[in-house]
Amino acid sequence: MKKLKSTPLFLIFILMLSSCVKHLDFSQIEDFSAKPIFESSLVYFTLNQVDFFDLINSVEVVTPIDDTSGFTILRSKFVKDNLIETELNIEVNNQFDREFTVNITFLDENNIETHAFDPIIVAENNPNFTQKETITISGNEQFLRSTKIRVSIELSPSSDGSVLDPNIEQKLEFKSSGIFYLKT
Repeated sequence: MKKLKSTPLFLIFILMLSSCVKHLDFSQIEDFSAKPIFESSLVYFTLNQVDFFDLINSVEVVTPIDDTSGFTILRSKFVKDNLIETELNIEVNNQFDREFTVNITFLDENNIETHAFDPIIVAENNPNFTQKETITISGNEQFLRSTKIRVSIELSPSSDGSVLDPNIEQKLEFKSSGIFYLKT
């Protein structure tokens, strides 16, 4: 009976002695860089064909549709002082048989532009449009004054002169998020 009790201990001892051990390489820590990163949703909305159509006059709306939202991330002094770069991720589901032009502008509290991206063209019938835009802070300190983000969507005219049919269900879904890279 005593032999059975000592057998498991003997096996554990043998396994410990024969197991592989890799020595720690502390020189790897020299290449390590901890940079805080956080991601936040920015703007989300869905528009349908009625949003681009004047039902009273039976004509398409030719002026851009704007949405201005609060941009509160830069209210934090820590973020403002340590922000290195911002990456804006845009996703659009365009079910229309027309292309759209999207303009994204950051504004300060007085609605003065602090940063604007080049216009983004979303092709017709493109349910999976994605684009990334980057803002490097070292070359654009005025971006740090941003308190609002404005997204402007404009429907392009049809190539064949046709007009939207308000009875056909189509939608344009816009999503955006920001990734913020901070220094340590």
